[in-house]
Amino acid sequence: MTKAKKTPASPKKTVKPADPSALLAKKIAARLELFTPAFDSLSCEERPKAEKQAIDRAGDDIQQFIQLRRDELTFEEIWEGLTTLGLAPDLRYDDDGNFAASCSGFGPVGGGTVISGATGKHWQPTVRKALYYMLDVELGLRKKRSPARKLVKPVKRKKRVRRG
Repeated sequence: MTKAKKTPASPKKTVKPADPSALLAKKIAARLELFTPAFDSLSCEERPKAEKQAIDRAGDDIQQFIQLRRDELTFEEIWEGLTTLGLAPDLRYDDDGNFAASCSGFGPVGGGTVISGATGKHWQPTVRKALYYMLDVELGLRKKRSPARKLVKPVKRKKRVRRG
């Protein structure tokens, strides 16, 4: 009597979730690819309308991606994504150990008086909290709830009629 050889069970294929950092890098590269060639030869006004719209859609895609996946991205990746959109975010530190991130301040390069867009609420205890405040308040990129939550409809209950 021969024993049947057991074949090892094939390993289950697991689907690895996409790396948010790599996805953001691809989106940034795609936008720069659209923007850069035309930028070298034409001014924004001379670009065809379809090309301008493609650049805007790519920028909106980056904003949505940052909005939905910001907890998974590093500070540097979000910062680079914002600069790709043409924003000029700045980060400040005060003597009390607080940070402020803003896109609305500006100042001279060579020194002198700096006009700051940071108000009292901009100052946060961590860099990440300062970044989130800037995303939420200045840029209006509050993190949206998951779309799955919108699909659940509340159950309407029938009113009980008391007999008596």
